[in-house]
Amino acid sequence: MDSEHAPHSSGMEEFGINVDWPLGNSDWKSLSDELKTKTAITRYALHHSSHPNFDFVLEFTNTENYNYHFYDTTGDSYGVNTFSRGDHL
Repeated sequence: MDSEHAPHSSGMEEFGINVDWPLGNSDWKSLSDELKTKTAITRYALHHSSHPNFDFVLEFTNTENYNYHFYDTTGDSYGVNTFSRGDHL
């Protein structure tokens, strides 16, 4: 998945990065220190969804409030504006 974010309250610069987050199970995966610093995301889980309208679920934990945009391999985008810090799905 690709992740882009626009700054919200902390003033971090915008970024666009490519990451290889393979579809797996719901176990949390940690990010490298470099990615944690750049994205303010500390961990994620990308797995199949049990909801009939969604093929997969991306959960992540952030340490700053941002407006994230994720892109899957088909080019579809998904936005998550994180008004709070912590776990999101």
